[in-house]
Amino acid sequence: MNVPEYLSAFFSVFLPVGNQNIPKPRRILRSSWGSNPYIYGSYSYTRVGSSGIDVEKLAMPLPYNESTKAPPLQVLFAGEATHRKYYSTTHGALLSGQREATRLIEMYQDLYNVVTAKPKM
Repeated sequence: MNVPEYLSAFFSVFLPVGNQNIPKPRRILRSSWGSNPYIYGSYSYTRVGSSGIDVEKLAMPLPYNESTKAPPLQVLFAGEATHRKYYSTTHGALLSGQREATRLIEMYQDLYNVVTAKPKM
């Protein structure tokens, strides 16, 4: 069944017959996630023997804070595979993106505060 056929079936079942107040969609946007040749609808999962600590390790920025040879936060990781509670879900991807955005905001605020701080006299 193609998308227009599916929508016609959907409207016939879920919308009251004869309701002219509900307009039919003018355009449809849908993902091709399931047919994308690079992912074919894949998602992450935790393997037997894995734990939340493993997921947290995936989310750690590189280089790790223990390293003093490079500036912090050169590479950040977001995505549903990096969220401990909501891995393999859309909201896990969203929340992990927000987590990393917050991490960047905090880092740049700290850098800005250091650069613009006036010396105490």
